[in-house]
Amino acid sequence: MTDEKITQYDVSIPKEEHGSLTWEEHKMPAYCSVNKALAHFKHKEVFGWHLAIVIECEAQLTTGQPTPEEKEIVDKFCGALVTKLTEENNALFLAKSTWNGCYNLFLRVYDPYVADDYLKSVLEQETNPREMEYHMEQDKEWKFAQHYIKPFEKTDIM
Repeated sequence: MTDEKITQYDVSIPKEEHGSLTWEEHKMPAYCSVNKALAHFKHKEVFGWHLAIVIECEAQLTTGQPTPEEKEIVDKFCGALVTKLTEENNALFLAKSTWNGCYNLFLRVYDPYVADDYLKSVLEQETNPREMEYHMEQDKEWKFAQHYIKPFEKTDIM
């Protein structure tokens, strides 16, 4: 037995509330839906892993945004990923953006092994309708999330 201290948290998961961000990068528009409730989330240390999933679109407009048909296919897949990853409060949806022919999903994760096992199974079973990759990194201070939540820190979401 080790002397490692186990910290328990009583965490209240905030109801998702979406806000929008737009910006331009390399002369292409980016559109982003952000769970702005996380800007005021008190227990950020519990979800100390940043998960980024990139899904490549097959059909896109000249602006780099997906065609309506492509958007329908990828939105359905993204929804399924988020539903599974957020099961039992193992992850929190942070943001979804589209830019330059890609969908980017960002989540904050409690147990990285659960998320990693699930995403590996998706890739191994080839159940994804489009090419995808993911990267997960420990980020206890939420530095990778700041781009998305900072614009909402001064807003009242009550």
